Amino acid sequence: MKRLIFLALIFIGVFVLGISYLEPSRAQNRNFAQDRLDREMASTIKVLTDRSTEGLTETKLADGSYEVDLEERFQNVPLARLDTDGETEVVCVTSIEEANDFFGKDLETGRVFEPTLFPRGAGKPDSAMHEMTDEEYSFYVNLIDEATQRRVANPQAATLTIVNNDGAGEGFNDATPTVPVGGNTGATLGEQRLNLFNFAAGIWGAYLDTNVPIQVRSQFD
Repeated sequence: MKRLIFLALIFIGVFVLGISYLEPSRAQNRNFAQDRLDREMASTIKVLTDRSTEGLTETKLADGSYEVDLEERFQNVPLARLDTDGETEVVCVTSIEEANDFFGKDLETGRVFEPTLFPRGAGKPDSAMHEMTDEEYSFYVNLIDEATQRRVANPQAATLTIVNNDGAGEGFNDATPTVPVGGNTGATLGEQRLNLFNFAAGIWGAYLDTNVPIQVRSQFD
């Protein structure tokens, strides 16, 4: 009997030691996977926000105009995080430094720090929710209102057509069902994205005086 009890104690001890070893190992694996994803995100952000023209080539077209392949550079990248109340905060960044500050973490090294450009906080006004100053937010709200008035006053304003350049099932063609939000009535994620681009194109057109049709090839990657 004593031998059985002794063996049982040994078994329990080995089991506990195994769990004690496995739990840190699992945590380390999770951290390693997250670090890898962070580094991949950092690499993508650096490519998309690159403002350098080095290595870009221009091609002269038959009509005398020039075309430049920007190689995915010169973009703003939308990012999202959860605030202290679990609400989603969204911002567009123009550099890896801004992205690191938004997340409060160096995506390449894993170093954690307190955000300064994009501090976390609850109960933000609409301007802060979009990571804008009150003046910037008011500017864009007024811009939208004025564009609506200009479109009514000048039916001949420019027409910008968004050309869906996405592949099947991605970007503007994402068939994920979603509910209307913020006045966007699209029934799928792709439709809502396309509605957003068309709305922005309408604003641009209201400020352009031309009867030349303008097509904008667009992707939502």
